[in-house]
Amino acid sequence: MIRLYEIIFFILFICFFPFIFLFPRVRNTVFRRLYLFAKVPEERESVWFHGASAGDILSLKPVIEYFYGRCRDKYNILITSNTESGRDVVKRYFPGDVRFAYLPFDIFFSVENFIRTYRPVMLFIEAAEFWPVLIHRSHKKNIKIVLINGNIKKEKLLFYRFLSCISSNPFGKYDLMILRNTESLESAKTLGVKSDRIFVSASTKYKNVLDMKNSDIPGDLKNRFQGSKRLVVFGSVHYEEEDDILYVVKRLLDNFQDIRIVIAPRHMERIEPFIKKLKMLDLKRKVSLSRFTEQRDDSEILFVDTIGDLFYIYSFASVSFVGGSLADRGGHNVLEPAVWGVPVITGRYVRNYEDIVKSLLGYGLLVVGGAEELADIISEILRDDERRNNLSSMLLLRISALKNDFANIESLLNERFSV
Repeated sequence: MIRLYEIIFFILFICFFPFIFLFPRVRNTVFRRLYLFAKVPEERESVWFHGASAGDILSLKPVIEYFYGRCRDKYNILITSNTESGRDVVKRYFPGDVRFAYLPFDIFFSVENFIRTYRPVMLFIEAAEFWPVLIHRSHKKNIKIVLINGNIKKEKLLFYRFLSCISSNPFGKYDLMILRNTESLESAKTLGVKSDRIFVSASTKYKNVLDMKNSDIPGDLKNRFQGSKRLVVFGSVHYEEEDDILYVVKRLLDNFQDIRIVIAPRHMERIEPFIKKLKMLDLKRKVSLSRFTEQRDDSEILFVDTIGDLFYIYSFASVSFVGGSLADRGGHNVLEPAVWGVPVITGRYVRNYEDIVKSLLGYGLLVVGGAEELADIISEILRDDERRNNLSSMLLLRISALKNDFANIESLLNERFSV
């Protein structure tokens, strides 16, 4: 069946290829993901890590660092991503000898040429990237395949079963699945994964944010944000949430004179449209705004237009909101503000981070149903220092209790794989 799948998928890819160029984030990398011809093979084999986006790569960072420390003298460390932001994160957060490449499209010649060039011996995949051709051809070449932070949702089981039927069950080809929760475990068993290849552990995201927290906050951020009494951060805001966030921002600006607001749109091309919408608000007073890279310290509203700074900006916040959750986009990593003890608010749509949200719910993380409730809760936290301090203390205690789980993953990887 995998041969038939490869042919059908290739035909569909050709048919829809012109439409790819309608999407800027895909258009910018499309030719670098085709791998029409194999390059000269690398001198050394690779240990390969794949994360779809910047956040996924950061989630893999503890595992990448573990193998980098153990085998960089023998193997190349290779990281792939689907996006330019993933490339930028690799350049910023990893040593210079770590390789980066874009993930090949799931087409037989692209995958074959990629594997022939980079010669991987192991492949680590973050979360829920199930590419049948990639997995089949990697398995066929005896590349060990490991799923990290696996998230196999029950509501997608019907689709995964269909995918399994038409592509020779890619799920059964994993050598190990490290899953986030028991729901994913039961789903994996239903898809035919052997029980001795399944392991449930807390997400490596806990380890990563703790490691990042222990590194120094950049000095320029300290100069710009230290001492901000009422700083509200809206992180990873999606297009569909912009109007809701604008409603909240208007209420905060009307009710608080000494407030500073940071907004980090999920996609940077939305900054200019967002600013235009903001300028059209009927505010009670005039406010100043700027982009982060403009280096203005007097702005009351600041738009983050850089990669990697948001995590550290959270550390100065009085309260934070993590986007992708008021609109049905699956949510984003609430650990990033939580690890600093910053009270975190999220919407209800958090399927991509449901296990993390559940672990922090009641410990300083709050869930809201809409913009009005979000504005009310932020206002209450800003006015009530005692409540804000209690939420902060609960978060720090909870994070501390969860931080040792990565040791279990290290032991498991050391036991199963010798490189």
